[in-house]
Amino acid sequence: MNKRAFPVVLRKAWLLLALFLAWGPASQAEGAERQMLARLVWGTNHQKPNDPKLKNLDGALATKLKNLPLKFTNYFEVQHVNFAINDRAYTKVEMSKKCYIEVKDKGANLVTVKLYGEGNLVNRTDQKLTKGETLGIAGNTEDGGAWLVIVQPVDPKK
Repeated sequence: MNKRAFPVVLRKAWLLLALFLAWGPASQAEGAERQMLARLVWGTNHQKPNDPKLKNLDGALATKLKNLPLKFTNYFEVQHVNFAINDRAYTKVEMSKKCYIEVKDKGANLVTVKLYGEGNLVNRTDQKLTKGETLGIAGNTEDGGAWLVIVQPVDPKK
């Protein structure tokens, strides 16, 4: 091998290694999916109706809601959906016949949640959402209660 050719080959190899290290992990992280949970919750002062689909809200989320300055004594889970988001496209999640959300990962734990009611965009929220945190969007009901859409990251190992 030519003595001058070896350093050129070596420089090309180092350049390829540097490019791989610079772009490799970023391109793998790009498009990665993140596991999420969305819940539709009804807050009210009424007793639980005779609807088998409604479940009493319990656990950490119930504790968080009860510690907020909300006036409701009862919280019921209407729907919960596990889903995955990525940075390429919005993920549509049906919460009820009249309500759905679209969620997208914006990177660095930032997510965008768009809430639609009867086909119309009602709210758009951009928020940093790390493990253990929740994002909530709420509105009033006709009977003096409230509905809440709660989105949170989940550990895919659980």
